[in-house]
Formats: sequence, C-alpha cells, structure tokens
Amino acid sequence: MIKKLPSAIDRLNPSPREDWSFTFLGGNLEREALPTYGADDRDLGEAASLELSVMPLAKAQVGDRLCIVSLRGNPHTIQHLHHMGFCPGAEAQIISRSLNGSVVVTIGDTRLGLGARMSQQVMVSTPL
Repeated sequence: MIKKLPSAIDRLNPSPREDWSFTFLGGNLEREALPTYGADDRDLGEAASLELSVMPLAKAQVGDRLCIVSLRGNPHTIQHLHHMGFCPGAEAQIISRSLNGSVVVTIGDTRLGLGARMSQQVMVSTPL
C-alpha cells in the first residue's frame, strides 16, 4: 500500500478543527461609477455627538473590541456587509490583521474575514 505524503498545507494545518471556520469577503464589490452611500466623516450622527473617535475597521489593532458605527460604499456593498453581520451597533473584536488592512473579526459567535478594501468600508468607534 502506498502512503500519501502530507502536502505543505497539510503540514501547516495538520488537524483542522471545526470551530476554525470563518467567512471571508474580499474582491471588488465597489463600482467606481456609482456614488457612495452611508456615513462619512461629516455625517456620523450620534457617534459624533458623543465625541467617539471613528476610524475604518482596517486601522484597528488585534484584540480591539469595537462598535460598528456605519457602513460606507454603494448600496450593494452596504447590503452585503449588513447580511454578514456588520450592522451599526454590533460589537466586533479583531482576531487578526494583516499589514495591508485585511482583518478577521468576531461578531457574536461568528468569525468573519474582510479583505483590505472591504474593511475600509466598515466604520468603527474607538476600543470599548
């Protein structure tokens, strides 16, 4: 009987666990010709009145617990983020972050990954 040698990926992750799953959203949902909707730095509503420091999710640090303030982008992007669980008022914790701004976060019991461009569209408050 011939024994299959483990691949490089198998050696890096020899026994995947079921609880390691997460959803990754990357790519380019934005269409340059479409206007953007959602809050920008001038229109943060209640968050601005509370003098919260608001920044893109891409700028957060590992371990930060943040409150989602608003979503930016075209209607399709905002709807997609909302369906994934990125809703204003939801709490997110940064699990990992790459130098380019890609992040893995937990929202409730769900782990979600966002590419760098999409993580720029999620506006969050200062660490909780």
